[in-house]
Amino acid sequence: MTRSDRIEHAPRPKGWTVVAAAFAILGISSGITFYSMSAFINGLVDQRGFSLAVASAGPTMSSAFGAVGGLFTAWLMKRMTVRSIVLIGAAGLGTSLMLIGASHTIWQLWGAFALSGWFGSMASGIPVTALVARWFPIAPAKPLVLAQTGMSVGGALLPPVVLSAVNGWGLTAGGLLLGGMLFAVLGLAALYMREPPAGLTARKSAGDGVHTSVLSALFLTLMGGMLCLFVSQIATIFHIVRLAEENGTGGTGAAASVLALGAFVSRLGGIPLLPVIGLRTMTVSVALIQAAAQFVLAGAYSEAQLFVGMFLLGVAMGNVSVLSSLFIIEAYGLSDFPRLMARMGLAWPIGSGVGPLLVGLLHGMSGGYPVPLMAMGTLSLIGGVTLFSTGIDSDSTMRDRRRIEAPVPQ
Repeated sequence: MTRSDRIEHAPRPKGWTVVAAAFAILGISSGITFYSMSAFINGLVDQRGFSLAVASAGPTMSSAFGAVGGLFTAWLMKRMTVRSIVLIGAAGLGTSLMLIGASHTIWQLWGAFALSGWFGSMASGIPVTALVARWFPIAPAKPLVLAQTGMSVGGALLPPVVLSAVNGWGLTAGGLLLGGMLFAVLGLAALYMREPPAGLTARKSAGDGVHTSVLSALFLTLMGGMLCLFVSQIATIFHIVRLAEENGTGGTGAAASVLALGAFVSRLGGIPLLPVIGLRTMTVSVALIQAAAQFVLAGAYSEAQLFVGMFLLGVAMGNVSVLSSLFIIEAYGLSDFPRLMARMGLAWPIGSGVGPLLVGLLHGMSGGYPVPLMAMGTLSLIGGVTLFSTGIDSDSTMRDRRRIEAPVPQ
């Protein structure tokens, strides 16, 4: 690659502005929704009289519609700018939070949660990460990790705000406040989500268009590996409160913050580490850390053990979401990223539905949490080995080919 190529494809200040905007979007959307679901569930049970089962089904509904919405968002990205998609998503997601707070019947509640999943897929995730990757087509790992660090920051800072709003203002007023705040922040950040100039987007590489079928052996292997990591991770997170109560460890109030702290530390640490050890080694390391966390939690009978396990689980969680993006980019390039990433995103709702149920069944059969959490640790190891077996690495010839075939300035 010539010197002029390097200048043309070097990150530009506007690209880092997009990363900052993505950081804010992912932080506010995940902090108020995913990380704060327990606050909404408690408010719906205590203030509206919903049963715990009905209220807990809301996030499941959100996750399912979010998966379908992700497919629709990928379709929209070929027809609309990311800025427009995020603005529509912000309006819909903010409205859905207001509707959740105003719900008095089961169908109102589940409908509002379904809307939050549908519009949430437009307000973050696929469009945001795809745009960041477009601005940095040669080396997307660092900006992607920085952008997704916003999720950890939002998860650490916003749950207390949501809890205070729901408990102090009530569900109706709290929902209005939180929905309005989310729309304002996301709407402002979306104004900075500019599309990259044509010269920054790598030309379709030889890796693009190869094995892009979601039924190809390569994609199914990637999906299977990520599914193992997601299933075991989500199952562990969803059972933490019950585990702590059953084992008498205490510390459940701080567990979510410890989890978010671990994710924040791991994302910052992964930035300098990934170029040194490569994607395959990073994946195995993340799988080992996640398995270690689950093995620690399997024998957690003190608050200290709970916090160690949760921190390690956060370290793994902080990088698992980034790994799926990097594997898709390395294997297929950027041109088909939204479509394939939307399909890969199906691992999340599948994990949310299968993982907690699997742990619950194993708990009932074994009479405690050691066996199911050790099984989840084993599943994490299987996921790491499966992804390693694909042979895809950050030093792959696919990335080199994209660099070589980048358009030369005229």
